[in-house]
Amino acid sequence: MHHFNIIQFLVTVCLFYVEALIHFNIGKKGSLGVSFPNWKQNKLIIGVIAVFSFVSCLLTALVQNVVDELNKN
Repeated sequence: MHHFNIIQFLVTVCLFYVEALIHFNIGKKGSLGVSFPNWKQNKLIIGVIAVFSFVSCLLTALVQNVVDELNKN
């Protein structure tokens, strides 16, 4: 049985945050750059990423459990 993977969750949050920063800078400056959103925007970005990363990890564990059960038979 597969359980929620905290490592997968943390890696996903970190990588998606870097991607979100790239998108933020492209939207703000029209090109690649390095600047951080203010704290309020950062909390929103991190919150959305964390929620979807959590759901992704749960769904991955669920699908893996189903696949494992199907392979047993």
